[in-house]
Amino acid sequence: MSNILIYAGPGTSQSALSHTINTLRVLLPSYDVQTIQAKSIALDPWSSSTSLFVIPGGRDLPYLDALTQQYPLPSGRSTVSAVERINDYVRRDGGSFLGICAGAYFASSFCDFEEGTPLEVRGERPALRFFPGTCKGTVYPGFVYESDAGSRVVQVKLNAKLGSGSLAAHYNGGGAFMHAEQYKQQGIEVLARYSSDDPTIAGGEQSIFSGQPAVILTKADKGQALLFGVHPEFPMGPRSRFVKQIGDVSTLPASFQDSELQESQRLRALGGILKLLSLEVSIPESQNESAVRQHLAGLSLSTSSAKTPSITDPPRLTPLILMETESGAVHSVLESLRQLPRPPTSKISSPQLSQLTLREGPHDPDFERDALRSAELFGFKDVNDTFHIFLPTSQSATQQQTETSLQVLCRDADYQAYLTPSDSRGSPSGEEMTDQVVEVDLNAVPKYILAYPSGAYPSSGRLMPYFNAPQFIKSLAASRQLLRDAPIIASSGIAWQAPVTIASAFVYAQVVTSTQTMLDKNYKVLSRLPTGFTAIATHQVSGRGRGGNAWISPLGCLQFSSVLHLPSSLASGVVFVQYIAGLAIVLAVRHALGRAYVEVGQKIRIKWPNDVYAEVGEDAPGQEQRKGTFTVDGKRYAKLAGVLVNSQFAGKDFALVVGCGINCLNSRPTTSLSDLISIHNATLPTDRSALPLVSQEALLGAILATFEQLWNIFIKTGTFEPFKELYRDIWLHSDQEATLMDTDPPTHARIVGISSDFGMLRAVPVEHQITSADYDAWSKSATTTSPFIDLQPDGNSFDMLQNLIRRKE
Repeated sequence: MSNILIYAGPGTSQSALSHTINTLRVLLPSYDVQTIQAKSIALDPWSSSTSLFVIPGGRDLPYLDALTQQYPLPSGRSTVSAVERINDYVRRDGGSFLGICAGAYFASSFCDFEEGTPLEVRGERPALRFFPGTCKGTVYPGFVYESDAGSRVVQVKLNAKLGSGSLAAHYNGGGAFMHAEQYKQQGIEVLARYSSDDPTIAGGEQSIFSGQPAVILTKADKGQALLFGVHPEFPMGPRSRFVKQIGDVSTLPASFQDSELQESQRLRALGGILKLLSLEVSIPESQNESAVRQHLAGLSLSTSSAKTPSITDPPRLTPLILMETESGAVHSVLESLRQLPRPPTSKISSPQLSQLTLREGPHDPDFERDALRSAELFGFKDVNDTFHIFLPTSQSATQQQTETSLQVLCRDADYQAYLTPSDSRGSPSGEEMTDQVVEVDLNAVPKYILAYPSGAYPSSGRLMPYFNAPQFIKSLAASRQLLRDAPIIASSGIAWQAPVTIASAFVYAQVVTSTQTMLDKNYKVLSRLPTGFTAIATHQVSGRGRGGNAWISPLGCLQFSSVLHLPSSLASGVVFVQYIAGLAIVLAVRHALGRAYVEVGQKIRIKWPNDVYAEVGEDAPGQEQRKGTFTVDGKRYAKLAGVLVNSQFAGKDFALVVGCGINCLNSRPTTSLSDLISIHNATLPTDRSALPLVSQEALLGAILATFEQLWNIFIKTGTFEPFKELYRDIWLHSDQEATLMDTDPPTHARIVGISSDFGMLRAVPVEHQITSADYDAWSKSATTTSPFIDLQPDGNSFDMLQNLIRRKE
């Protein structure tokens, strides 16, 4: 999945950083918005998987110090700075850059800030020079460091490309791109200007700032840079913290409705500007539904006719729906969880367990506290989360009353009790920073579970507008039957005594923190859940990936985590679980969706150690370019899915949580299964029927049924031996040449296999004759006399774009 990286080191304003992250996550939900420090910018291989690099508001001089610092390369032969990497990313690789306020001063050729005052900062900025002229400020008077005293709302005039009109934006110390129109021949386009008739502008009506550019788009060799003197990332809604703390209140709108209108206009205008960078933008308005939302409606993924927005801003957690695919599974889970230690009074009236309360103000008339009290079974607290479990089918209240009341409680809950200071990034001190920025700790927010035993479901589609549970159960059964009729691996020598069932019980939520965290970080719950228990979500707001990376969670991305218990006798096989999960994703398309999808499945391959990539064609003119693609044997690949496995020892067994994220419906920023099917259909001769797109429910059923078959083979044989031929045929690396960066000097090697005992990537120096087809390439770990170089999957990453293998920090 493609990243948006935001610098978060020395100089960064915490408030500007926080609002930049939040706004970009709202407008660009198909991307993984992450922060990054100067050292990582300089040394990590981030450029090929990044769609946008951002330097937010803050202070220019600390940026100058931190981002120009030289870091030694792993080879020790030379050094590199963060700005050199940013420059290469934009100018050489065709990347996109966003600079806001101080980030725009820093990206201009000359910074001219408060000349002739005690705050003066003036000088050349040779590092980036995305704007070849001078960025001069402040445009409006009254700026005070580390204060909102000089902040205000200003009106900037948009150009015709953006619909003309004006845009209300936050301002606090930003600059104007002086006479930017003079650089038109160098690829500079003025997108918005400061007012030409605002008497409050610095210098009055005859000010040098009147009508000067406030927002520009620049061409920088192969790439582009978008620079703002104002702060479009700050929310303008009436409840926003900025609006409540603004210095000049006379610039605020007169009414609540006007403020809401300004916020809508802000998102629409900023979304339109970001589209100029060929980014896939989703403007959160019901009349502008994304292509993914239309996909979902077309695939009939829910019985609900009217869908509410899939996620709010800021996000609010929704109820967890516990269901079953096999009779008695939910009852068994509930009985197991009842055995957990809990307070003497563990229901929602207990002061010993955290519980949600409604926000102040008028309450939804559908909320009935008594219905919840009568339907709750019990509650308990684990290491990471607090849970309350309800049985909506109890006799003391109607099912619909309980469901509606719990939905209202989660939607309208007061999160004030869960506010916590946000992380400090480096040593930020910025132009807007006042008190410490706080955010909601969603892990601390209690989780509410509605349990449906005996094959029951919610009474309407309101609780699951984006997931059709009956359709998933039907698809799972159909895929199981396909695989029973035509097993992936001939298993005549394996006697099945008690085969493991995947997803006999499962839980779904529209919005969760992370399916992986809810299982892996709650040890008491994890130890009592059966093998195969699966958590599914439409949106994850704190998704976890390998090495601490976040999983993006846009609408249309299938994401789930499954619990496995592995006997300690198979401890050495833990490393193979991620390989088997990757195999399951590929083989599900090739086998468990039906024969019609075999050709599509042939386009899907495994990238070591835990990613799944798909063959894609060239991007059409005018389309956003796919990110993170690479070419192998003349074929271009883009990321389709990722796997994460967490493990911990529990008594006599290993408790594993296998997390998967598969892009089912989004064609950008990388690719999706729907994209592959559409590409396939476009190449069919006229006498062949087009393949229908695959719903998330059908894909989930196919993957879980496939993993179920592979897992039973693995725990019965205890080795990776039955899977070696499949894995060799499916992975991308047979006899691929690569450079091992963490040897001195770097080693030019050829990838030949996986060690059969510890699952390490096996390479040999290029001069050796061993190939991937040789038996030894897939044998046990290397000895001191063998030519093999074995690399651990948890400690290394494979940069396919540059054919580099390096230690993952």
